[in-house]
Amino acid sequence: MASKIVVIGDVNGQFKPVFQKIGALHAKNNFAFAIVVGSLFADPSAAAETDDVDVQLLVDGKIDVPLPTYFALASHSLPQAVRQKLASSNDELCHNLFFLGRRTTIKTSEDLRIVALGGRYEPSLGAGQSNDKYSPFYSATDANILRGAMTADILITSQWPEGIQGRSKVDFSPEVPPSSQQCIADLDVVLRPRYHFTTSGTAFYEREPFFHPPSEDTDNLYPVTRFISLASYGNHNKQKWIYAFALEPHASHPVMPPSGSTACPLTLSEKKRLAPEHHDQHLVYDDGSRGRRGNKRRKGEPRGPIRASECFFCLANENIATHLITSIGENSYLTTAKGPLPTSQTFVKLGFPCHMLIIPFTHQPTLGSMEEEERQATYAEMEGIA
Repeated sequence: MASKIVVIGDVNGQFKPVFQKIGALHAKNNFAFAIVVGSLFADPSAAAETDDVDVQLLVDGKIDVPLPTYFALASHSLPQAVRQKLASSNDELCHNLFFLGRRTTIKTSEDLRIVALGGRYEPSLGAGQSNDKYSPFYSATDANILRGAMTADILITSQWPEGIQGRSKVDFSPEVPPSSQQCIADLDVVLRPRYHFTTSGTAFYEREPFFHPPSEDTDNLYPVTRFISLASYGNHNKQKWIYAFALEPHASHPVMPPSGSTACPLTLSEKKRLAPEHHDQHLVYDDGSRGRRGNKRRKGEPRGPIRASECFFCLANENIATHLITSIGENSYLTTAKGPLPTSQTFVKLGFPCHMLIIPFTHQPTLGSMEEEERQATYAEMEGIA
């Protein structure tokens, strides 16, 4: 059965009138849930005293939230009162209002998978990941970790995927061009979400649906993604800030690309690097060997450090056995073991050996190799799972 969903762009602290409007729509349409994909709160650097009062009223549950509503982390910090409440209430700000987090994979009661990456890309974080789930910044590692979800019904990001306007005939000339990132394009290519929502200030943009190449994973069908960027509530251009649609869990992909759709305009970052790597295979080397790969390890030579993309346990590895993964947390994930210690007769009634592994996201050989803050957060999560 299809679920009705309503999505909202930047609210910027005007949650009183927004929730009133959503409540009126909900009374007529009976939505399963709502998602605020933009900033729910005003920018702290420009917030007025009345904004602080409204925030406290919301935190205290004195503003009615008419239906289950998820809100994303946008490009600026959350108010301190909000951070404190979320930290003490398992990310439930008040009745019916839930925080998605900076890097999240959840499945709703309607059996719909939502993947969210909030904040702005921060190159200075390097290959690490931020352990502050309220920080408005993410790293490339944070984005790569979400690729381990492998699929999504709804993808939510604060920034655009790089190259999304390619192959599109839809005109879009905003006052301020949205920031775009390659790692978000990678998420679209890997997850093949049915809907990808983001925001674009005072402008609304919906490009043609785009289809992904058929593969064995999709039963040779054509997954289709609809990319929608919402304007902010109350914008002076009167652009669309709200979007309602129906989504059926586990609906089959189309057999053929839909009319009016385009091929996927996005390219996986790994594929962009293939050309020089293939070129190297045809070089003639000084030792007289022809056609031999330059990075091939000779017998007896020491093996170099394994990269995360090659690591058997890292989610950044495209060949990881995702069908064994049972849960993805903030700092680690839970998976069944390929080579379990128990035998098939150990837990006969359960039908599988029940040997589980808790694996940290960080590409390090031991917990002791991690930075102190990261090690403590990871160990605490692993203890909680165990």
